[in-house]
Amino acid sequence: MMENTPEMTTSAEINAIIARVSGENMELQDRLSKLVNFMGTEKYLRLRPAHRILLTQQAKVMKEYRDILDVRYDLLIGDLLQAQKNEESSNG
Repeated sequence: MMENTPEMTTSAEINAIIARVSGENMELQDRLSKLVNFMGTEKYLRLRPAHRILLTQQAKVMKEYRDILDVRYDLLIGDLLQAQKNEESSNG
């Protein structure tokens, strides 16, 4: 599968992707915050050790996922700037 480059994608398309990635990141951050808060409760401490281990691993993976979304967002901003530049040069 061929990777889209800024030359092949309009700034409007990139903006739509940015909105999706940003929304996904916000939703993930909300869920991660709720999990971390739960992990500080008595109810969490009463869970079987296996559940606590799995929830700890889940929080770690969620943080990694959030970091990946952050990098994708940064790359998309660069793609957007390049697409806008390309659009300006082709229009003017």
